[in-house]
Amino acid sequence: MESRQQRARRQPTRAMAYSIPEPRQGYDVAAGWIASDRDGDTFIFRKFGELTARTLLYMQSELISLEEEVRKLDAEIARSDNIELQDAAWAWEALQERHKSGDATARKQIKLIYRLRSKLKEYHEALLRQADVARLNRVDRRVLDVSRVWFHGGEVGIDGKKPSPVLGGSAKNFLDDDEDLVALKAPADTDPLSRFLRKHWPAKVRSGARRLWCLLL
Repeated sequence: MESRQQRARRQPTRAMAYSIPEPRQGYDVAAGWIASDRDGDTFIFRKFGELTARTLLYMQSELISLEEEVRKLDAEIARSDNIELQDAAWAWEALQERHKSGDATARKQIKLIYRLRSKLKEYHEALLRQADVARLNRVDRRVLDVSRVWFHGGEVGIDGKKPSPVLGGSAKNFLDDDEDLVALKAPADTDPLSRFLRKHWPAKVRSGARRLWCLLL
């Protein structure tokens, strides 16, 4: 009959279990780790500020071009001797009638109006979305430190190499730029009461830090 000592030698110890590396690469693993923080502190993402600015500039430039087309068409109609065409410049019904009759200028004008409406809607929606993003919070330093250690598979070396990144390709660098990161969770000390509690009960802060570092295990 097998003795207790023999069974103990045969069974893996906790140290042995920790020595066996578990697979920790891929988007499923990363998503699971982010979602595992019950307080949502680890929901950190890039805001792509430069790309957003470029996109808004392109959209703005497209509207500036459309604006020039509108002005040129207005000037063309103002110079025209066609009374019906001039009527269409201030009466929507007249413009619709000329459009239905197949008038080339009216068709051009209607097409321009619909393009302008669509592009303005797209542009304004983009501005409002960016305004929402701009109001998102900066990332807490301790949360960022923990996230970097986990996503990089350890501390980054002096050569800048990440030991064992969870995500591959260019995505492994998504936490590198502090200024381009946002936290989806609001800071815990945004109101006076929370600041008072964190000041007089600092253990709460230490507890939060311990909780985050535990996520590295």
